[in-house]
Amino acid sequence: MDRQDPFGIRTVVGKRYRYIRNLFPENEFSIPVSRTVFEKSRDLVPLTRERAERYMKRPAEEYYDVLADSYCQHNLVEQPELGEQK
Repeated sequence: MDRQDPFGIRTVVGKRYRYIRNLFPENEFSIPVSRTVFEKSRDLVPLTRERAERYMKRPAEEYYDVLADSYCQHNLVEQPELGEQK
């Protein structure tokens, strides 16, 4: 079995927002299933490939409005008006 670098995650979920802190953002998030999907996405449309890449390479912080974005596709962490919410 190949050794993988750690990919620790901490998350807090409220009624409206989800905050995620990725403890090792420099490492790739990878499990056997995600690696297979990533490899198969190589020949798919660019949007599908981009989603696969975004899944495996995570930023240090993520912040989502789960009521407006239930699939957590639009990271709001850079929006200064939400700073107090975090």
